[in-house]
Amino acid sequence: TAGSGPTFLSLQDVAVETTGHLVVIDEFLKAILRVDPLTGVRSIVSDEQRGSGPLFGPFLRSVVVEASGHLVVVDGTVANGRPIIRIHPLTGGRTIVSDASVGSGPSLVVPRGIAIEMTGELLVVDRVLRAVVRIDPISGDRRILSDDTLGVGPVFSDPVDITVENTEQIIVLDMGLRAIVRVD
Repeated sequence: TAGSGPTFLSLQDVAVETTGHLVVIDEFLKAILRVDPLTGVRSIVSDEQRGSGPLFGPFLRSVVVEASGHLVVVDGTVANGRPIIRIHPLTGGRTIVSDASVGSGPSLVVPRGIAIEMTGELLVVDRVLRAVVRIDPISGDRRILSDDTLGVGPVFSDPVDITVENTEQIIVLDMGLRAIVRVD
């Protein structure tokens, strides 16, 4: 009821731009929206009508903001190759960062959460791989950083979200373990 613009239908994730504006994923709209936190005014950043490049599938899951201001989203849609997509913040243009055909390394199966390290590398948690996957933001190459064979401590059961502390420690939210797990 606050602000104007497209009505939210199925929100999935939120991130904050350096301007203080919020960017949100609406899975049902297959869109990324920008929200003015003071007025509530909402506008489309990227969807089927705004921005060029590959269209979003129905399983948009997570969004982060790169230091450049570009947005990066996780699209868990099988038909789309489960891509990680970069979005230009002004034009809404979309490019694939990593998917089944871009980059090398283990394929993402059910990617869910995404975070950015201070180095600019992307971190994605995959629910089926039960792993933290590091993605090179330029080449799209993927490598497993932590799973049941790498590292010590609790084995991931159902990792669904990820963030990076200012100490560069990785924090994973695992629904199966009902725990928050710190990864070095």
